Amino acid sequence: MRSHGIQSVLILANGDSPTATLAKSLAREHQVILVTDGAVEKLDALGITANSVCGDFDSVTNAARVRWKHLEWIDTPDQNHGDLEKTLQIALSLGAERVTIIGASGGRPDHMLANYSLLLRYCAQVDVTIANETSTVRALCAPAIIRMDTKVGDIISIIAAQRSICTGAGLKWELPSQLEPGTRAISNVAVDEHVEITMISGSAYVCHLTSTD
Repeated sequence: MRSHGIQSVLILANGDSPTATLAKSLAREHQVILVTDGAVEKLDALGITANSVCGDFDSVTNAARVRWKHLEWIDTPDQNHGDLEKTLQIALSLGAERVTIIGASGGRPDHMLANYSLLLRYCAQVDVTIANETSTVRALCAPAIIRMDTKVGDIISIIAAQRSICTGAGLKWELPSQLEPGTRAISNVAVDEHVEITMISGSAYVCHLTSTD
């Protein structure tokens, strides 16, 4: 796959399947779509196609191999990393500046926690988001700023991965002067159409839950 000019990559992981509506919407917004291993089985139901299938292919049926034989199959046999991380590394090798991951939740809790930990590991290299129908999760590693388009009433939760200092704008409640891992800064509320989080030191997850009003 040629990497010239690739800025955005969508990754479909093999966790709980997103809705077809979300998958189609995000597929239109990204230049390249990568699929991890057995998630290729979900493409027909989601109504999207992909550029490449990545993984060790231990959970891909022969029928799927035949159905999607026209795709690029990238074998990544390294057992020291999971299929999602290997696929994210491929996205980085293509020069991606923005990566969105869907299908990363559900299933085994260790797999899900590991998937979310990738946000912390790679946030200094690329703007990476795990998304579903009602929320997005990103990580901030200082020094960094995240700006979000919001609706008034959206929930914004900040969950520290370590002792951190951060500030927020467009939120109902001021963030604590020092943020520790725990529940101190969950369920804040957007009071503007734009929210900005500035990470001065440390690192944290930033969860944006869309208001249903």
